[in-house]
Amino acid sequence: MNFPQQMASTINRLCAVCAFSALTLAWSHARADETTNALLDLLKAKGAITPSEYDNIKARQQVEAKNSAQKLQAAETRAREAEAKAREAEAKLRAVEAAPKPATGRNAVAQANGQPASNNTLTEAQTRAMTLSAADEAVPTKALKSPVEYVTVLPNCIGIRVGEVDICTKGDLDFFGVENFPDKNPAAPTITGGLANADPHNAAAIRAGLLPSSIQLSLATHQAGMDIGAYLGVYTAGNDVFPQAANANSSGSPIGLGTPGIDFRQFYGTIGTPTWGTVKVGRDIGLFASDAILNDLTLFGVGSVPDNAAPSNTSLGRIGLGYIYADWIPQITYKSPTIGGFTGYVSVMTPLDTHATNPFFAAVTATGSGCTAVPCLVSASSGDPTTNALFTGHDAPMVQGKLSYVNAFSPDTKLTLSTSGLWQRQLADCTGANLSGGLCVLNPVVTGSGLASPVLNPNAVVDSWAVDGFAMLDLWGWNFVAYGYTGKAVGTTGLFFNGIDAFGDARRSDGGYLQAAYTFNNVLTVGGSWGVSRLETANAVDNTFVFEQCTSTGPLGSPMPPNTSAGTSCLVKDNSSWIGFARYKLTKWVNLQAEYVYTTAENQIGQRIHNSAIVAGTTFFW
Repeated sequence: MNFPQQMASTINRLCAVCAFSALTLAWSHARADETTNALLDLLKAKGAITPSEYDNIKARQQVEAKNSAQKLQAAETRAREAEAKAREAEAKLRAVEAAPKPATGRNAVAQANGQPASNNTLTEAQTRAMTLSAADEAVPTKALKSPVEYVTVLPNCIGIRVGEVDICTKGDLDFFGVENFPDKNPAAPTITGGLANADPHNAAAIRAGLLPSSIQLSLATHQAGMDIGAYLGVYTAGNDVFPQAANANSSGSPIGLGTPGIDFRQFYGTIGTPTWGTVKVGRDIGLFASDAILNDLTLFGVGSVPDNAAPSNTSLGRIGLGYIYADWIPQITYKSPTIGGFTGYVSVMTPLDTHATNPFFAAVTATGSGCTAVPCLVSASSGDPTTNALFTGHDAPMVQGKLSYVNAFSPDTKLTLSTSGLWQRQLADCTGANLSGGLCVLNPVVTGSGLASPVLNPNAVVDSWAVDGFAMLDLWGWNFVAYGYTGKAVGTTGLFFNGIDAFGDARRSDGGYLQAAYTFNNVLTVGGSWGVSRLETANAVDNTFVFEQCTSTGPLGSPMPPNTSAGTSCLVKDNSSWIGFARYKLTKWVNLQAEYVYTTAENQIGQRIHNSAIVAGTTFFW
């Protein structure tokens, strides 16, 4: 075999090796991706990893696959370029070989002497051709790293990877048109803490739903063998606010020159590993009742709107109508690894004050007719705007915990179970201003009456606690939810709202909701729910005291003094609602939702208020 044939054979083998290498690399990547995907799906189905962990791993896998594909494409391009240059060199070699060359030097002398020329001519031509071909090749240099290795697009969020850090932004835009139809009974009772309203006029508003609009930023990286993250969420509703006890969540102020509220409800950091779990430090949603609100399908809608004439930052959804608001609380929380589908959480949080929304008429001591004990408690008006003692002292953090179980039996069947609870110690916070005779005076003495207000021991302590249970079944397009809770001194609607009576005794709370929905073709979801939240009086004394408030009567049914305002307020007993809704997924980002909401509030003597609302609007998610 002569030199050109050897050269051609070598080139062909080189091309075959390049092609085989590229195919082998592509096949190996494809097989690895298939194996990894199958393993991830199996781990998720068995509950060994959470949906969020699954999504994070898939996101990293997609980024790495994209990088591998780009590197493979670059390798294939270089192989094709090498093949083309090799064939070009072969063509030049053949051209040199075929061209007649004049004899020079020793070959010319040999020809003049009648001798054949040597093979040196061919050898020199081959050498020149090979030298020319080598000169045509680019001088190899150290390849610069592609910017794609430092900045890449992240899937499932608007974000990039910069070096070892994933920067992700998400958010939502949430607005609904709401028409509220209040109870128009001119003699409708006043139900303090009630979530239905009475008014002679309907109320219209363009407002946020249960979920306000938001922009959220997360940072995630891996350092020293640990996953580290930081998160910030900024929320707003678009309606003008009027700062009160609940800040932007108080009733709004729909007047000119107003501004909306900004709610920095989420900012925290996390550090952990898949082996020993994750610690979160910062402000985030509480554990107790979190599954109740996060799986309430009015989260993407509106629910009850007693404040529609002056919208607050958000609507209520089912807050106070099936569950107590989980709230956003500064905390240090530990989350365990998921083992066999079970995940545990434990947290210490900033304790919250008790809060009362019900103005009441201060109980007083008396020794006159009608008392079976000396002294006994009767009612007199004080105008003090609080119903419960000054339980604002905290010598320990609030403690919350949660245990959840998730099992995906098949792609169309998943069961979620959880239970959560909280405990907080409430201390009577008495100061010199409200101490009288060694007792903590709840309200000032009624001017000119000579009668004292309710009192309690300044060392009084109340332990607030609550537990709940949550179950959700996703089955062939159906979604079923059942939730219930119970507790003492935990209040209703908000944590510790009206949970302690005027004498320092704990009131009982309970409630829950049921929900069912069906999704057609992954775009249209239709469903409904019913829920109730109840608040009981603490004991017979509290019951009598509240009854006197509600009925404008004094001891033994006698009329209240003429200068009092008794009967203008009556503590809520329960709030309930029926909600029907339909949600249409217009695009990956845009959802449209419509609702009909019927809400009932009942006070402690059985009087009721009803109102209804119709809702239509949209939520953008990105």
